[in-house]
Amino acid sequence: MEPSGRPTSVNVLGIEIEIEYTHTLDEDLQGQYDPDALKIEIRDGLNAENTRLILWHEITHVVESLGALRITETGICLFSTAFIQIMKANPSLAWWSFGVPLRKDVRSDTLPE
Repeated sequence: MEPSGRPTSVNVLGIEIEIEYTHTLDEDLQGQYDPDALKIEIRDGLNAENTRLILWHEITHVVESLGALRITETGICLFSTAFIQIMKANPSLAWWSFGVPLRKDVRSDTLPE
């Protein structure tokens, strides 16, 4: 994890995927997943909200690739956007699902069992 708190890797279905924040993406891209390199690249300099959205978009591509699925780009966008919206709108669901608070100001001993 970077000092800013941005993750530098993610484990998806047991596979470690590197995350790199870069200025070298093509002009029309905000992020991309390279299945050969097992690496997600995210455009550096995006605000935190867009960075999260793009990262979850690319993680969804990882799942698609590892699962040999065929999901349209519209489907990828819908799922990643919906996932973030659901977790933000339902923090108790997020806490229960992941077993850890999603905010630093919430103590783990206050989580639902």
